[in-house]
Amino acid sequence: MTNSGGIQYIPTFNADVRRFVGWCPYAIRRWPLASEKLLFKRFAMENSIRTPEYSTDPGAAMNDVIVKRSVSSFAFAIRGPFHASSECPLDAAAGEYFERFVRGMIAKIWYWNDRPVCLELEQMPFVRGTGLAPIRRLARRRLRRPQRWGAAERIADFLKYQGAALDTVLEKGAVQTVDFRYGSRFSIPAFTRDVDLTVNMTASLESQLLDIGRKLWAAVAPQVHADTLFTVDAIVDAEERLWTLEMNSNPAIHPYVYPVMLDSLFAAKKETIAGAALAD
Repeated sequence: MTNSGGIQYIPTFNADVRRFVGWCPYAIRRWPLASEKLLFKRFAMENSIRTPEYSTDPGAAMNDVIVKRSVSSFAFAIRGPFHASSECPLDAAAGEYFERFVRGMIAKIWYWNDRPVCLELEQMPFVRGTGLAPIRRLARRRLRRPQRWGAAERIADFLKYQGAALDTVLEKGAVQTVDFRYGSRFSIPAFTRDVDLTVNMTASLESQLLDIGRKLWAAVAPQVHADTLFTVDAIVDAEERLWTLEMNSNPAIHPYVYPVMLDSLFAAKKETIAGAALAD
């Protein structure tokens, strides 16, 4: 946690630490494609990696957009979605840009070098109507703690985009999507699926996952040492197409990563020992 109440990852424990997000065998590593979303999107388009259409032009005429900042973390500073770019002024000086909104499953992919190791799939968070309570109350129930209730107000734009509002009373059993961000406070664990790609590769996504890893690692490898972990945030649409959004250089470590990571490190150590023995 930061002093402002936000979230950030740090390499050491201190009094503000609230959660352990994993161990990695190296200190923090950074590279441009993982630091600036616009650099990532340009690279993706130039290298035939599917990514939503975008524009940095404040006067761009685009339909169904969200507004992002090139440098931000944990889904901060995202606005929208909006039916048209004209509904939301763009602050290009702050690094903002329009990105076409894609509906689908929220995805995060963990890569060890170029190898896709783990895939997390999450249905966009939703609430289910009771016929009595407005969406605001249903959303607050999901947040549990009263001090978090303010987050319910931040879904107003998404509800408006879908023709609803915080005061809308859903019919009993009716479902309303309320967020589209990865790591949303409204997420439902039962609708999140973790896939160990080393033993259960998702056939419909395999070629895309391999292609993304190969192209991104080829760009990153010259800037970092071998044996590097990174993630890619994406959306999987109804046609099983991966739409990449951004790359992260120092992610939380998913438990499925450790077997691959440790096997790789131990194999490298054995090769070093064997080479030294031969030299002797």
